[in-house]
Amino acid sequence: MIFSGVGENQIYKHLLRQSMEHWPITYHQDSYLEHYKKEELVYLTADSENTLKTLDKSKAYIIGGIVDRNRYKSLTLDKANKDGIAHAKLPIQDYI
Repeated sequence: MIFSGVGENQIYKHLLRQSMEHWPITYHQDSYLEHYKKEELVYLTADSENTLKTLDKSKAYIIGGIVDRNRYKSLTLDKANKDGIAHAKLPIQDYI
């Protein structure tokens, strides 16, 4: 698991380490765009019209840190479009 845009804030890193102590975690100060090609990325956002059916091992999936369902409607979808990367929603409604 890779956390990008974390910066030097040691409190965030400490909290993440505590809650995910058994996970291999890497931290990057800069954007995911500095570490991956755009065609390797898929931004997961509930506002996408694309539904993720299978996982592609050649892709890196971005899970945003903001739930934008109400107050920030389409924030993560807009970010994916602005960055020029693919986006999809999880098929949660198909199984719940």
